[in-house]
Amino acid sequence: MEQNAYNIEPWTRLKALEWSLQRFGRTTRNAVALFSAYVKLIRSLDRQQEMHADDFLLKGLE
Repeated sequence: MEQNAYNIEPWTRLKALEWSLQRFGRTTRNAVALFSAYVKLIRSLDRQQEMHADDFLLKGLE
């Protein structure tokens, strides 16, 4: 099965975004774009899993 952004595990996408933010977020424009994608992912997961976004962030920091 072909992998794309819609069928990759949410935690994998989250880790990829975190890595990208650390690696490429050195300029303000890149950091804002990556952080925006990060927030959109968290919000979409919040709606899909009915998990509060704060709980999701805390779980990701464990």
